[in-house]
Amino acid sequence: MNLIKCKEQHCLITTKVYDWIYKLESFSCDPLKVNLPCYSEPKRCIEGDLFNEQMLLWRKGAPSMTAFGTISISVNQQSSPLEIHINGELVHTLDAGDCHSFTYDQINDIIVKTSGISSFQATLQVHYQHKLSEDDNLKLTCELFHLECTEVTKSNLRKDVVIYKEGKPITLQKVILQKSGCFSLCLYKHKQLIWKTVVPFCFLETVYLCAPPTTDVDCTIVTAECDPHIVFVNGKPCIQVQLTFCQNILVTGEIVVSTKGTPCEPRKHITLDKAPCPVYQLF
Repeated sequence: MNLIKCKEQHCLITTKVYDWIYKLESFSCDPLKVNLPCYSEPKRCIEGDLFNEQMLLWRKGAPSMTAFGTISISVNQQSSPLEIHINGELVHTLDAGDCHSFTYDQINDIIVKTSGISSFQATLQVHYQHKLSEDDNLKLTCELFHLECTEVTKSNLRKDVVIYKEGKPITLQKVILQKSGCFSLCLYKHKQLIWKTVVPFCFLETVYLCAPPTTDVDCTIVTAECDPHIVFVNGKPCIQVQLTFCQNILVTGEIVVSTKGTPCEPRKHITLDKAPCPVYQLF
């Protein structure tokens, strides 16, 4: 007669996968304006005495940038008329004792001329700024960092949604996920960095999962891409950025599993007999 031990009932707590999807999603950011920084030259004060000649007061030294600013000129008493030429054009003539200020949004050079004897004082304040056009050799780069994907809805507040697959109703739960992080943009003109910025972002995405109450939704961003483009609207630069995420979304929860099994006990240690040493013959 063989003795058979009765198996006992056991309960185990384990993790169950309720749903699992691998999803590709893209988001478009709001258009970004390119606010290029200004660079100011030190303020210049110039005094001059001219006798039937001309004098170059200022000339732009950075051809790839736009120069703009203000010039103020006063002419001494008993001076001959003084001509002010900006960008090669006569813009004003000052008589003896006159004083005048000019503000221009694009300056290449400033020259004063007289056909007699003139003494003057001039003050210059010039600023530089990069000017962009579609014909420029522009390069735009983008990098993503601090990426997070979290659930916005609470597990006990997920709404049930009934969908039909092959005519059969299936109840799923509406889950709202939040994608957040930052991306940095760098704009190069003729291989020179002229502008950079960091932009935070936050998007909401709705997915339908088998996620009943007490389950956990884990969202992992596997890969992410940032695709920037610079476009011109009425001659002004504007940046469009599209973000694409590959995400792994897993729904899990703890369940109790009942199973039958026989309690285990440690066995006795088995010792092996040592083999005898072999006998060698000398002759």
